[in-house]
Amino acid sequence: MSSDNTKILLVEDEPAMQALFGFSLKREGYTVLKAENGVEAIEVLKKETPDAIVCDIMMPEMDGFTFREEIIKNDEWNEIPFLFLTAFDNEENIIRGLALGAEDFIPKTDGAKVVASKLKNALRKRTDFKKKIVGELDTASKATGVLLKPPKPPEMKKYIIDHYQKNFEDVPGGDFIDYIPLDDQVLIIMGDVMGKRWKAWVFAHAYAGYIRSTVRSIASDMITDIRPAEILRRLNKAIYRDEQISESICALTIICINRGNLNIKIGNALQYPLIYCDYEKNEIKQIQTDSPLLGLKLDSEFDELSIDMKPGDCLFAATDGIMEARSAAGMLEGFETLKNTLKSFKDIEKISAEKIVNAVFATSEITEAQDDATMLMVKAKQ
Repeated sequence: MSSDNTKILLVEDEPAMQALFGFSLKREGYTVLKAENGVEAIEVLKKETPDAIVCDIMMPEMDGFTFREEIIKNDEWNEIPFLFLTAFDNEENIIRGLALGAEDFIPKTDGAKVVASKLKNALRKRTDFKKKIVGELDTASKATGVLLKPPKPPEMKKYIIDHYQKNFEDVPGGDFIDYIPLDDQVLIIMGDVMGKRWKAWVFAHAYAGYIRSTVRSIASDMITDIRPAEILRRLNKAIYRDEQISESICALTIICINRGNLNIKIGNALQYPLIYCDYEKNEIKQIQTDSPLLGLKLDSEFDELSIDMKPGDCLFAATDGIMEARSAAGMLEGFETLKNTLKSFKDIEKISAEKIVNAVFATSEITEAQDDATMLMVKAKQ
């Protein structure tokens, strides 16, 4: 892992040691977040997620061992590489620290350069391990027909379809997109399974495969009259009756595009409102259906929207990694920032899902996705 933009949380109560090790880490190019004990460190973690934690053991209010125990309990923090830093490098401390899953145990007497070197090694090993796991999952996913990454958008005569996906910490997560080509229509399925990282990916992998096969089966029964609301209604019944799948919480959008004209139909189950850009009127509005959570009740009903697009019009759908994006100051800015970003694009010909997401993050001063972030764009050709 490159030290560029890599954040290290340094937890150390002695001012001299904090200054020494903090300076050494900064000289290596790391951004250093500081705390004087475990209580302060937890408050830092509530605001920012560091790439690694270097922590003293003997500290007031909450010592390093207790702080590590709190880290382990939290699903958001327990995968962060953790290194103990202490002046008391006796056997008992080392055994206890390693038993708590620490990456390494560094005596302060080893010096600041050794701390920086061991930290770099821990980050590299974690990055290599992540790449190995992602590669193996990708291979397994291809074998089962459910991909980690969205398939290439279909080419259409009257539309440009584009998407962009950025996984949280580059680990496969809960967002998924699938395209189902039919005779006269193309179905787009966009889902967001609750959670992040590996746990969300496991649910998303199972859920995406289940939904893909179920939607294909339902759509084949409809022949030419493909209706997203009816697909959601039947899918809901199937999910409700499946105990394992019904335990997952998933927001889902289904878009049906007619190949022969500019009519699209939309069904939306607990997903965020879509944004529609009227090219001719230069207007941006949000559109939403009033639909419940999938699998909550057996006889749930789902609304449907039908839109006749005009050349140049665009439709955008996004998951909570964009809609709930927070600025560097912690302000929730995603939805309004997205609308303002779309207004700022003057050259509609060059617009793309990736450009929009990057612009939203740049405006909000977000350096990386805080959740799985997925954007779908459907544009009527001019």
